[in-house]
Amino acid sequence: MKKQIIIISLAVSLFSLVGCSGDKCSHCMIKDSQGAVIKDYDEKCGKSKDVSDYEKSCQEDAVQYGGTFDCTSK
Repeated sequence: MKKQIIIISLAVSLFSLVGCSGDKCSHCMIKDSQGAVIKDYDEKCGKSKDVSDYEKSCQEDAVQYGGTFDCTSK
């Protein structure tokens, strides 16, 4: 009985660890040539591809606004 509980506990722990391991966060903003913030986006968290798409979208917006984009990842 104890062996089954230990195995189940390890399985749940491993599943939790694997489920969270791919997530990351990023916060982007667009700045003008003086460094002033033109647009500040909400932080985006999720899978690497989702966050990468978010950063790419911010970069494309920066071209339209005529500024530079800056993203910080966690």
